[in-house]
Formats: sequence, C-alpha cells, structure tokens
Amino acid sequence: MGREIAYKDWSQCPTVGPLEDWSETLFTTVGIALGSKFAIVVFWGPKYVLIYNDAYIPVIGARHPKALGLEGERAWGEVWDYCVPMMDSVFGGVATYSEDVLLDVTRNGYVEECYMTWSYSPIFLLTGNVGGIFTPISETTKRVIAERRLKTLKEFGTGSIACQTEDDVCKMTITTLEANTGDVSFAALYLIDADSRLSFKGCCRSQRGSPLVPEKLKNKSWPFQKVLDSKSVVTVDIDPAIHGTPSGGQWGEPCRVVALVPILIEYQVAGILVVGTSPRKTFDVEYHQWMEMIGTSVGSALVTARAYQESKKRAEALAEIDRSKTLFFSNVSHEFR
Repeated sequence: MGREIAYKDWSQCPTVGPLEDWSETLFTTVGIALGSKFAIVVFWGPKYVLIYNDAYIPVIGARHPKALGLEGERAWGEVWDYCVPMMDSVFGGVATYSEDVLLDVTRNGYVEECYMTWSYSPIFLLTGNVGGIFTPISETTKRVIAERRLKTLKEFGTGSIACQTEDDVCKMTITTLEANTGDVSFAALYLIDADSRLSFKGCCRSQRGSPLVPEKLKNKSWPFQKVLDSKSVVTVDIDPAIHGTPSGGQWGEPCRVVALVPILIEYQVAGILVVGTSPRKTFDVEYHQWMEMIGTSVGSALVTARAYQESKKRAEALAEIDRSKTLFFSNVSHEFR
C-alpha cells in the first residue's frame, strides 16, 4: 500500500491535497499504519477520506483499490448511517470502541453477514484540533459464526439425551435447526423406512408438499439419489422456476444454495437433511464441515434411540417370560395340591 499511496494523485482529493502538502501529523500517522501488520484505516478530514494499509484490504474486499482516497460515505455507504455518529463524536475529541458489531456490507458482490471490532481514536494536529480518525479494526466474523454453530451442535448433544424414540430424534432435529435462524433458512428431514424408501419426518420454515419439501421424492426438486450414492454433502443452487424463492431465517432474503446432508449410521445412509443455507454467507469449507457434523449428530441420536428401544423390547420380552414361568409353576403347584 505504501507504493499505491505514494503514486496516487492526491491533488484530485481536495480534503487531503497533494502528497507534498501533507502535514507532519498525517505523514506520521500513515507511516504508523503502513508499518503495522494489524488492519488500520485512517479517516482524514471532515469528509473522512480513506487511507489504509495492506492488512485492511481483506476488510474492504473488492472495493480496493478504488476505496483509497474515497470519502467515507462513498466507500462504506451501506453502513455509513451507523458509523458516522460515532465518527462525528471523535472529531469532538471522544474516542469510541465497538465490539462484534453486525454490519451488513456488500464487498464481494452480495450482502454479507460481517462482524467487526474496532476503535475510533482522534488524531490531533499541532494546532490541537482533530484532523482525522485512527482506526484499528479486526474482523471477527468467523469467530462469531463459529460460536453460533457450536451452540447448535451442543444443543444436538443435550437434546439427544432425552430422545427415546425415532420420532423424538426427528422432533429434536427440526426444533434445533429451527432455533438457528442465522445459518438455516429452512430445513426438512427424511429417514429411510422399513421399505428402504425415504420418508418425510418433519420440516421448519417451509411447508410439507411444497417444492422445497416434496413428498414424492422422484420429482426434480433435489438429487436425493446422488446423496445416497455418494454418502456425502451435495449442494444445489436454488432455481426459482423449480424451488420458488425461499426466504426463511433472520435475513428475510431468498437463500441461494441448499445442502443435502446424509445421515450416516455405520457408513450407510439412514436419512437425508435438506437445509437451506444463509443468503449472507458462501457455502465454504467451514459451512460444509458444520453440515457434516449435524448429520453425524442426528445419526448418533438415532443410534442411541434405536438401541434404547431394542433394550426396552428385550426387557419386555424377559418380563413376559418371567410372567409365563410364574404362571406355569403356579399352575403346577395347584395340580400337586
């Protein structure tokens, strides 16, 4: 960024002015930012012109390099109404601190769910006035979302303890997925029945029999057979002509990708989860791994519930044998008398 800043025609940015006219304060502040490995942006002047270092580039995304030298409102228009009151207060000499704030930003071609932690600190000129704002910033999106997803997995673990039947597991699965509005737009659960066919077991934020939750599994909605054959997560891009525009969850926007998640028991597919993903996140490696863990959690809960039912049947069978023995010997004893 040092080269880009040095070769930029700053005379086209009246708020900052030509490089040779920069104040010693601005030179020193930008030098500190460029020498740091931490993401730092300097908002300079009353128009909050952006000057930033290399570590800030992932934060601003595809807006780089055009964002360099842009006024703050033009660079960060979608979140400006949230940020500018704090920035105005910094020009009054009052620093601010914000932690894990949700900002809906468009930096890679779609509106993203982003969480940021940053501090606004005044940059004082030799005159004692505030010339700009020094802003170290850290994106905490991955941590915040990972914590939310971990919470869901923990709920699967605690919820499965009370599941004694297959129906209990199905209800627990749908209830748990429904609680995660950030990562699950909608969900539907199918299990393989005694006839080796997928059978509908429940859904949330969608309607049974709709294109999202088909009852006739031979329709064109989802490639279930591909999941059965591959025993792995399969993703499908939403086709409005087939699926409509599903928009469940907290975002109120149509999801773009659906994940078909196999529920594996002893390396065999016992069922499939249909999960609408968040429209605010790409289906990356972390998302994929989380879906796999959900499938594993449901499979483990099914194994436990089925084992409980088997042990219950054995106990009932043994109790019946004991009753039969007692009745037999009671009759024999009666005959002897």
